[in-house]
Amino acid sequence: MVRELTAGRRFQLASDYAAKKGYCSGYPSFHDARHGRGIVVGGIFLLTTRVAEWRDALLGPYGARNVDDVPRLFRAAASYAASENYPGAYPNCHWSQHGSEPVFGTIMIRPGTAEWRDVPAEALGSPGVDDVGAMMRAASQYAMNKGFAAGFPTFHHAGQGSSCVYGVVLINPGNADLE
Repeated sequence: MVRELTAGRRFQLASDYAAKKGYCSGYPSFHDARHGRGIVVGGIFLLTTRVAEWRDALLGPYGARNVDDVPRLFRAAASYAASENYPGAYPNCHWSQHGSEPVFGTIMIRPGTAEWRDVPAEALGSPGVDDVGAMMRAASQYAMNKGFAAGFPTFHHAGQGSSCVYGVVLINPGNADLE
């Protein structure tokens, strides 16, 4: 029996894999394939230090330590990035205690390497805003269809029905590797 990984654990493993390969960070594409004997493999977008930087952000803006509340963590990371004049950020779902303050690993996307866009929900296939896998796949597919190297959702959304938009961070061509 194959045990499914939680979304938070997938981000941790992608981050760890990226570090072992010499990248600043990586995040899962949520495109998976099964290879014989129950082995599941998944794609990872890899980012260099030219594109991304790891920060230990104080827990306060995140509001929770639950690494499996990925939509909430992404919204907090995106808001933090905007407050620091970065086009985007995402949590790598690692956290630790530094002195009396808990911190969350936050991957900041450097200015000039990506852009934040409000994308109509329909252009993404109208995935559920709290469906991590569907949102990650939709943002990635949208980015690639528009000529970007990669993309990820902020999990922020506004409006309803046909006027609903989702925040998406689009990584410029040449700024991400897919493995």
